Amino acid sequence: MPEIKLEDINLNLLVSLDALLTEKNVTKAARRLGVTQSAMSHSLRRLRDMFNDQLLVSSSSGMVLTPRAERLAAPLHEELVDLQRVLSDEQRFCPECARRQFRIATTDFTGMVIIPPLLSHIQANAPGVDLIFRPLDFDRTPWMLETGELAMSIGFGFDSVTGLRRKKLFEDGFSTLVCQNHPMIQSKLTLEQFVQAPHALISPTAEGVGVVDRVLEEMGHKRRVALKVPFFAAAPWLISGSEMILTAPSRLAHTLAESFALRVFEPPVDLPTFSIVATWHERFDQDPAHTWLRQALELACADL
Repeated sequence: MPEIKLEDINLNLLVSLDALLTEKNVTKAARRLGVTQSAMSHSLRRLRDMFNDQLLVSSSSGMVLTPRAERLAAPLHEELVDLQRVLSDEQRFCPECARRQFRIATTDFTGMVIIPPLLSHIQANAPGVDLIFRPLDFDRTPWMLETGELAMSIGFGFDSVTGLRRKKLFEDGFSTLVCQNHPMIQSKLTLEQFVQAPHALISPTAEGVGVVDRVLEEMGHKRRVALKVPFFAAAPWLISGSEMILTAPSRLAHTLAESFALRVFEPPVDLPTFSIVATWHERFDQDPAHTWLRQALELACADL
């Protein structure tokens, strides 16, 4: 494909491309920019020629993006937002009238706890703001925060990485989940029952040992891990109706127990607490939109 040079690009075409990739519909994109449908169709033809790619193609469910368009959509939108901010010297963010996306990396445990209250806050205060959550990748997340591909991450804080800002959202501990009719465990959970029961372990890689194993080893005990899975979302189905028990972050454990036939116990071992933090790059520390998002997250987590 021939190299696309910036001096050969009409900025209006990029604005049209952003609308097309966002709306995935020529008519809606034209309405969004206040132009005629024929003018938007003409822009799409020019864009297809420029990129030597169809960008939008018909499917049984409507127009869909080509792989090239998928790669263009998010960075193009961010760059146009940044350009608008530079040109207007924007010093504030209006959540009520904003139309933009924020991409956030998190773990499934943190997402299950934080996303509901954050989404409720966003819908009530910024109805045009969209949230896109991605898995928290230990290797790539710091780079994605620096480039702006991610607005923030929620979970661990990458303490050894320079250039990142961090804010503690809350402290959590561990609780143990068992099914309601567990044959061994009745009104209390003893250390002997804890060691003898088969355990489920949630590990991002489904490998290695957990904090419980390390604490038990120090005490001279060892548990049997009967199942390892990489995500917390499977937890209630693993434990409900099973003799397996699961030790999980306390906020998640209580949330799951309310929705499934599960009981929550204090683990009979002394497990450490841990912090959940929001992390972002210092480049966006003073950015009004990013600042508002961080404040919204803090408000959403205030009652957790």
